[in-house]
Amino acid sequence: MLLRRSLARRIGSAVVALVCVVGTVACGTSAPPAPAQVVGPPLAGEPIRVMTWAPASGPSPINHPDVAVVALAYANMVNNQGGIGGRPLEVLVCDEHGERGAAQTCAERTVAEGVVAVVGSVSVNAQAYLPVLDAAGIAYVGGVPLSEPDYTHPISFPIVGGAPVASVGAGLLAVRPGCQRAALVRQDIASTARATNYLQAGLAVEATTLVADVEVPAGKEDLTQTVGLATAESDCIVLYAPEQDVQRFLSAFQQAGGRQRIISFPNSLTTRVAAQFPAIARDAGIVDFFPPVGNAVWTGYRDAIARAPDRDGVDLSGTVQRNTWAAYEVFTRLARKQAELGAATILAALRKASAVDTDGLLPTLNMRAPHRKPGLERLFNRSVYYLRFANGALTERQPGFIDATPALSKATLPLPQNAG
Repeated sequence: MLLRRSLARRIGSAVVALVCVVGTVACGTSAPPAPAQVVGPPLAGEPIRVMTWAPASGPSPINHPDVAVVALAYANMVNNQGGIGGRPLEVLVCDEHGERGAAQTCAERTVAEGVVAVVGSVSVNAQAYLPVLDAAGIAYVGGVPLSEPDYTHPISFPIVGGAPVASVGAGLLAVRPGCQRAALVRQDIASTARATNYLQAGLAVEATTLVADVEVPAGKEDLTQTVGLATAESDCIVLYAPEQDVQRFLSAFQQAGGRQRIISFPNSLTTRVAAQFPAIARDAGIVDFFPPVGNAVWTGYRDAIARAPDRDGVDLSGTVQRNTWAAYEVFTRLARKQAELGAATILAALRKASAVDTDGLLPTLNMRAPHRKPGLERLFNRSVYYLRFANGALTERQPGFIDATPALSKATLPLPQNAG
């Protein structure tokens, strides 16, 4: 049996890379969006102010300026529908640059601006922002979980399962068609090394063995040797790497005549890469947290982005982008039920919410039921959604969410801490 592992060199860069691995379809830099504002028609009443952190000038894997576009498009839709109790929804945007000091500044600005919640944000610096928000009693709603406190802090309310759930889901999907010997191809970084354990928890459901754990050499164009290691004993391969690495791997895989079925993620085996390898993509299984963007549940999202002035920079199918939209849905549905609206009432409502319904964007969320597994207590949603490629687009592999809780509970390693 071939099983290769190595210790990663920098946990900080590892967690940053997770945004590319399980967070979104496209990672890269682009110009920041228009300044935050109240959008939509004028409404009476004091604005309800929220904030979204959308890095635009940090390390490229965490840059998501289009998250701000999604947040503003959502506010425009809500305000055109009469706002929240007749009050306009105002979105403030903060670029935390992927830096701890800047993240703390964003949190301090949140307090100073009278924000009632931070919604649908992206940051790898939870150690910097959560203590500030906690002291002010401001909830962190639907942030992409990327570092340890996101999974454990009592004011953190993630709506997706992050790397642990995605990895378990990949293992569960791999075994469904009968894979007995799986190989993992991943970046040589700490986060993916630890995610290996969650993958194995999913594989163990059908006693599937992980026969190869192969690291993609950084900066190496020819991955013939990597393909050889991954295909030597396996009958399926899980690709857990950024788009460019997946593209290089599949090129060598195709040249070598590889026949293993591929399991991957929307931001790894992207539609762009799938178009280059249609035969491989047709048989591939994709693990996501949401129904595909073409599903009717995303009609409002698609329409709102189509009307956004900065829509050209938005990746509609990106997991991070759809996470922001779904987080705003969670916030708005709870806010509309409150007689008085402020940071304290939003935080209290989240802590009491036992059946948050988003009309199919997410499974029904019970914020009163923390996960029992130490280190993952704030994982209220432990489900995945399986997709496949058809006619060049991602569509349902099967309808409905798949609960990964039983397999996740058997994983033994804690979530890596972010030292960045």
